[in-house]
Amino acid sequence: MSLLFRSVVPATRRLARLTVAAVVGATLLAAAGTAQAASPARSVQFAVPSTKGNIDVKKVQFNGTVNSLTAWVRLPEGYDDQPDRRWPVLYLLHGWEDDSSAWLDPKKGDVTKVLPADFPGIIVMPEGAKAWFVNWADPARTPGNQWGNYLLDEVVPFMEQNLRIAPGRANHAIGGLSMGGYGSMMASAAMPTYFGNALSFSGLLDNQDFSFTPILALAQAGHDGYTAVWGLPGSAYATSMNPLKNAREYALSRLYVGYGTPPISTLWSLDIRARGEATLEVGTNLQAGSFLKALKDTTAKVNTVNFPDTSHNWAGWKKQLADAYQRGLWGAPPVTQTSAAKFWDYGTMTDHGNAWGLGYKLAKRTTTQVELSRRGPILSGKGTGTITISGGAADADSSGNGTNAGCTFTTTLPFTRVLPLSC
Repeated sequence: MSLLFRSVVPATRRLARLTVAAVVGATLLAAAGTAQAASPARSVQFAVPSTKGNIDVKKVQFNGTVNSLTAWVRLPEGYDDQPDRRWPVLYLLHGWEDDSSAWLDPKKGDVTKVLPADFPGIIVMPEGAKAWFVNWADPARTPGNQWGNYLLDEVVPFMEQNLRIAPGRANHAIGGLSMGGYGSMMASAAMPTYFGNALSFSGLLDNQDFSFTPILALAQAGHDGYTAVWGLPGSAYATSMNPLKNAREYALSRLYVGYGTPPISTLWSLDIRARGEATLEVGTNLQAGSFLKALKDTTAKVNTVNFPDTSHNWAGWKKQLADAYQRGLWGAPPVTQTSAAKFWDYGTMTDHGNAWGLGYKLAKRTTTQVELSRRGPILSGKGTGTITISGGAADADSSGNGTNAGCTFTTTLPFTRVLPLSC
């Protein structure tokens, strides 16, 4: 081999190595540039007016910060850069003293710090005023306060239309603190096709608890008291809106139940607010225990956590949210697809809704709870009045309308019927 050849080959190899290194370096820089260019997480405020007459803003007892039907939405990092990607959603409901901005407020929920910067989902924080996120007992007496219908008939469809939300009940979670914990449990029971995961952070889980009804009456004093929301404590309506009394309805869902145990010393504190927060947390602690006992006879998947030295305040609720995230906000409930739900119980006093893909409408407002139960092909209904069942209701549709004509019928309660195979 000549000297010239020997000198050229090493030079060529060095050039090849330099070329490869340059290509690899450029690729890494491009990848780093792409990562750096990913759109950051951001918060957006949406106006979500009640176009169906569920809420009359002139009759609402707002909390003074937002004073309108708005919802805050937290979009995840990369949302704007990936137009074909769909994301799981977490609905976060506020408490009685707050509004839709509370979970974002650095002095309150501070959710952008409690959850990681790369939180892999959409967070929806709707307005609930001081209204418990449920339909009030007597629309004739207190019109414009149908908050359950507003959440399920208006807010959820709005978000489905305007956000890229992943389908499937395993990808949908709803949670909240105190009043919002109660609202979360009620919404998940009313719309099980959509919410497969429900979370209660020191939530009201027994609205008929005799030790709590005076507190609830006092809380609602500016708006006709306890009876405006639930009717009389022992009424059929109050029972129908009680998570504890309807625990069987969570059998096919995945739940998180968090609560605190306050320090004994705080219960005797000279600080009136601190003592009140501790007392409230003792109550929600006891209610959680009763609720969990009721769930033992069901197939519900339940995570339950007791936080020591924790009262009914933001410090405790943020701990619960962080813990729920670590355990998985989204996960596979006992049934992941509505079509697979063939054994279930569903109770209601709402005149329309979605019972596991069977849309239903009552001919008129009922004074007793309607109970629908499915056992394989057999559907039975208890209660009074006339009901129309229409199969094929979409998971996010609580209007009571279905698309399956072969599974549509009108009948008088009570009834028992063998459903067609198409249902």
